Amino acid sequence: MNDERWYSLLDDLEEKLGFQDRGEKKGPAGAVIEWVTFKGPQGLMKLERTSRPIVLDRKVHYSKRIGGEVEEELVLSETEKSYRVVLYRWGRDAWEEIDFRQLTG
Repeated sequence: MNDERWYSLLDDLEEKLGFQDRGEKKGPAGAVIEWVTFKGPQGLMKLERTSRPIVLDRKVHYSKRIGGEVEEELVLSETEKSYRVVLYRWGRDAWEEIDFRQLTG
C-alpha cells in the first residue's frame, strides 16, 4: 500500500470513526511503523503499516578462526520500499491479528 492510498484510508477512517490514538516509531533496518487506533464495529481496533526499504544485497563478513565474529551488512534501496498493513482487534489482554479475508467474505 503506497503512501497515497495509506493516507487516503486514514482520512476516510478518521472521518467515519475518529481516532483514539495515532503514532509512528522507527524499527530495525530503516523500517517505519505507523499506527492508528479507533473504535470499530468489533470494538477497539488498531491499523498498522510497516514500511521498510527493499534489501538489494547482503554482504557477510567473517573469518575462519575459532570464535571469529560474523557481521552482515545490508545494502538498502534509497527509492523502493515494501509495505505491510495489519489490522488488530483488542482481545482479552492483547492485540489479536485479524485476517483481511475474514472481513470480505
